[in-house]
Amino acid sequence: MGLSTLETVLLQLRPDSLNLVLAELDILSLLRFSRSSTCLRSIYFCYKETAWDPVKSYQRWFNHPAAFRRLLRRTNAVISGSFALQFFDRSYYPDSDMDIYLRCAGAMDVCRWLTTEGYRYVKSDKSYKHVPLQHQGHIQKAVKNNSTLNRPLLGVYNFKKTLASSTGYIEQLLIQVIVVDIDPIEHILFGFHSTAVINFLTADDAISVFPRSTFIHRLSYISSTQLGNSNRFPTWRSKYERRGFTFMDGFSRPNNHFLVTGPRFVMDRFCWHIHFRNEPFRDLKRPYYGDHNLKLHFEILTRSSGVVAEGAYIRVAEPLIWR
Repeated sequence: MGLSTLETVLLQLRPDSLNLVLAELDILSLLRFSRSSTCLRSIYFCYKETAWDPVKSYQRWFNHPAAFRRLLRRTNAVISGSFALQFFDRSYYPDSDMDIYLRCAGAMDVCRWLTTEGYRYVKSDKSYKHVPLQHQGHIQKAVKNNSTLNRPLLGVYNFKKTLASSTGYIEQLLIQVIVVDIDPIEHILFGFHSTAVINFLTADDAISVFPRSTFIHRLSYISSTQLGNSNRFPTWRSKYERRGFTFMDGFSRPNNHFLVTGPRFVMDRFCWHIHFRNEPFRDLKRPYYGDHNLKLHFEILTRSSGVVAEGAYIRVAEPLIWR
């Protein structure tokens, strides 16, 4: 059987032109495109290598993106927040920052490396006023066991870099190094405010836990355990509503059509998993905390369970505890 007109046209395009064409398709259309024929599936796989290439995303932030990947691997750090959402969505949010989550052992490595990339430390929140390279306040909090359910962060360190383009455009890049008291993937699963931001990148993988509701239906189910009537419209909610998301909260009419409830695990069939190609020069040093547990189990509980926080729609919880 010969090629279709569409296949013939696409195969004649230059790679950069082909990428521009496919970038106009939303995720659902792109999936349908990839399943239409063997030829189109091959074209999709070529596009996929470019569209979801972490090095391409890191090049805006770092002079040495491959070294950054090795740093992520050695420190067991993960990237989440707006950066991860943009990565999966193939979108761009002006003035958004990069959030790096990690445990104590790798925090100083990351902070020092950022300074070699031209970033400077910027004081911000009064709770984290110490300079990380001098006082290491996150270690003091960890030793004293000062973190709590409502304040699970051991340290938040802001780094900024100013870039000037040849056209005179000035851009401020902001990176937050966020030190947490548990595995950062657990922190993202059980501590984030809603499902649209439960996405993350490790050195070798990118995972979205709620891809269908997030990237196809643009819904975000509020899962925070720290909400109440007085905090129904926090700033993060307004920010993501401006980005096109509709929130389902404790005041919304029940609608679980796009939500899989019950027991789940990271990298199950409901997740979107992208495995990155190996680097040519892989760091063979053992990560500080061993390999990531990418099959972490959790449970999606609805309001009928009686354990969902006031104002939230669901609870993302450790399995078997809340039944």
